[in-house]
Amino acid sequence: MDRLLTDIADGMIRFEDAVTQLADAGHEAGIATLIAPRLALRSDFVTELLGGGAEQPIALVCRAAGLSPNGYSAILRMRRRKRPDHNVAASVLLAAYREVPRLAPIELPKQLAAIAAVSS
Repeated sequence: MDRLLTDIADGMIRFEDAVTQLADAGHEAGIATLIAPRLALRSDFVTELLGGGAEQPIALVCRAAGLSPNGYSAILRMRRRKRPDHNVAASVLLAAYREVPRLAPIELPKQLAAIAAVSS
């Protein structure tokens, strides 16, 4: 993981490519390690979102982190491998992702809290 972080910092690999590699390997904690600092979130919180059931919070986090639909698609593939019983088509989720506005990191906690309040 340290090597990957160094490669990103040195411009040897793009952030999104690193996220895709980690998603393809099913490495939720590694993805969280990359995304959390960009958004001033705790890594364990992002890991929990990645493994959780709801799609909207992780879509917000991925968009705020700057992932394109391709990067988000890698996250969806990883989640599908871990939860094959999921009933929403990836194409529907990708279409919805394209409509998610890119939030400033400072706005993200408020949006996530609003989703949690509605879900409770």
